[in-house]
Formats: sequence, C-alpha cells, structure tokens
Amino acid sequence: RGDFTHEEVLLKADLGLARRAVILADRVDNPPREQVDQRTLLAALAIKSLNPKVEVCAEILYQENRMHLERAHVEDIILRGEYDSALIASATESTGLFKVLQTLLSPEGPNFYALEVPSRFQGGPLKVFADHLKAQSRALLIGLFTEGRRLKLEDLLSGEHSAIDEFIYRKFNEAGKAHLFGLHKVDFLINPPDDHVLSPQEVAVVIADQPQVHRTGKAL
Repeated sequence: RGDFTHEEVLLKADLGLARRAVILADRVDNPPREQVDQRTLLAALAIKSLNPKVEVCAEILYQENRMHLERAHVEDIILRGEYDSALIASATESTGLFKVLQTLLSPEGPNFYALEVPSRFQGGPLKVFADHLKAQSRALLIGLFTEGRRLKLEDLLSGEHSAIDEFIYRKFNEAGKAHLFGLHKVDFLINPPDDHVLSPQEVAVVIADQPQVHRTGKAL
C-alpha cells in the first residue's frame, strides 16, 4: 500500500526478490490523464534504480510517451486500448471468432504459459514435443521465443578506448539512442512448423487450462 512511485513503498513489496514487475496506469486517485503516464515513468525509474535486473511491463495512455518508457529500459509497453480495435474487427467477421478471442482474453478462459523445453526434446522436431504436451497436459503449442543476453553499447566498440569509441558514445547520446541498449533481444516464431528443430534456448508458448500445467509452466 502507498504511492508506488516512492522507493520506500517498493522496498516494502520485496522488490529485491522480484523477477518481473507490472505497472498499470494509475486508476486509484483519479489523477489528470496527462499525469498518469508521468507516474508510470517515475515508478519504472524507481524500480530500475532499486533492482536493474527486474523486467518491467508498463501500461500507458498515450502513444507519444512510449519512447520515454523505452529510455527507462522498460521491456514491455502496453498502450491502453491497443487491441480493442482488433477485437471489434473480429466481431464484424464472425460471431464465433469474436467469442473465441473473447474467451482467450478473459480471466475465466484458458491461460497462456511459457514452458522451457525439456532436455530430452532439445535437438528434436517440434512435433514430438507438441504431441507430448497435448497428450500429457491438453496444452496447445502456438509459438516459440528466445531471449538473448542484454546488449550493451560496449559490445559494439573496440577493446581499446579510442577517439572513435568516444565519437560513437557522443553520437548515440546526442541521438538519444542509449535506450536501445541494456534490453533483452527477443526472437519469436508463431505457429512454427512441425519439423522445426528445438534448441536449448527456446521457450514454448502454450494455451492450456491451469491445473494441467501449473507444475511445469508459468503463466504469461
């Protein structure tokens, strides 16, 4: 409880033990809309200063504020209402399609889970792993993703501190591009083919009811 933009409040929430933090656009005290994204940014900066390893997902009201959250090294940024138009468009196509999407997005529907690929399936075709998930957990594999290591500006520079390195630093700072570094590079594949060869770094995204997968997966 308390103001989530204050460091002392975040520390009470055991931020040091957290792996991921979600910041929702402030609805509690009804602040002016133009101040909501400012508070989200302040909270993100406070979280990153207290625990830089925490992955942050933040909700914003205005698209033009996305770049400020990116510069604060926020990994995932959601624009409120961003997917409403897609849901409405599906309703014009088919009532059945709308109902399916509505169920998938509702709290009562099946969840999306991220599952690490067990070692016995690594190096083999995706179909074998997908069939196993279907048979054991009634889980439907819909995609894969990998998260690379954090990329830093130093990775692009030479080992020696030269005038060229200083020039690159200065140009990136002048262009305001420093926010591109320090983030995870995420590669993903939707509806991968059956013959895709699974690598140890890949994580499977599945749709399933919670009771069947809660011991092996984590909800997205």
